[in-house]
Amino acid sequence: MWLPSHRELETIVDAHALADTDAMDLVAVEVAFRLERLETADYRTWIAVDGCCSRKSGDRPLADGEFAGFVATEIDESPPVFDRPDRLVVTDIYVREPYRGTGLAHDLIDRVTKRAREATCTELVLEVGVDNDRAIAFYEKRGFETDRRRMTMPVDSR
Repeated sequence: MWLPSHRELETIVDAHALADTDAMDLVAVEVAFRLERLETADYRTWIAVDGCCSRKSGDRPLADGEFAGFVATEIDESPPVFDRPDRLVVTDIYVREPYRGTGLAHDLIDRVTKRAREATCTELVLEVGVDNDRAIAFYEKRGFETDRRRMTMPVDSR
């Protein structure tokens, strides 16, 4: 399992304006979150490490390379009352800047597409920021289409 370096995680957290990060161990919080999700059968994460992967005993690679990116997915089964197929949700996808434009994002999407087929999901879904033009262009090139509009509203304490 890959976790960003503490400095990278601080940057990610600061960019998303989360809680006071001085009062928490960011790596411990992220580890706990990821480990809890790994307990569910429908959640999978693939991690790309450049220059990696000699193996020792067991089935986990040694991360002796540089973290390049990751993708995490979860199966969203349709309740019987809805007329929609089961789908594989890309919950997180990230490619570090030096690896953007190298085809890594295509490889990650290929992996989740294979996972969707294996799980008999007929759709892949993900969310992307409306101002992330590069990601939107990539997803559209891969065949993703906008079928919903997610709207958010801040809730104040009035």
